[in-house]
Order: sequence, then structure tokens, then C-alpha cells
Amino acid sequence: MVRKANGRLVPLNDCVIVRYGVSDKIGSIVLPDGSEQRDDRGTVIAVGPGLRRDGGRDELDVKVGDKIMLNFNSYGTGPINLEFDGQNISICRESDILCKVEE
Repeated sequence: MVRKANGRLVPLNDCVIVRYGVSDKIGSIVLPDGSEQRDDRGTVIAVGPGLRRDGGRDELDVKVGDKIMLNFNSYGTGPINLEFDGQNISICRESDILCKVEE
């Protein structure tokens, strides 16, 4: 389910905002037919400041511009999908990110 949002989105703590779109290829990996049901690939467009710990913050391992793969699970506890300014985005925790895709 994709919801619509208006305004400005600012991620908090270890949250990450990811823009995603329809694609059947990442680098040299071609995904099989039927994989377009849920797009788990995207580009990081905003990151929160990190979790608070011992009077400071833990820096996130991802940064704006990183290409990543998200972990969508079937229990509804993963990323939140939104349509924002005409773009498909997900808001997730850093732990929902499986890996960076380096080309």
C-alpha cells in the first residue's frame, strides 16, 4: 500500500528516506520476471542523525546518494511506502537496509 504525503520529511534517529522506482536491473544483476511486485532497490535521499548513545550519536553506515537494497518482510514491520512530491519513497530504519549496491 502506498500512501500520499505532503510537506517536508525530516528523518529522525536511525531513519532513512529512500526513493525507489521500477527497474529490473542493478549493476549487472538482472532480476527475474515477477520481481516487480515490490521494488526493494532505491537511492538514499535523506538520513537521520543516528541513534543516541553515551551522550552522542552513532553515525549511520549509509549516506545520501547511496544505492541500497531494502528488506521488506511480510509482517508489516518494515519500511513505510509513500508517494511524496510525485516520487515513490520508503521511510525505514537503517536495520531494514540489507546492503549498499556499488557499481
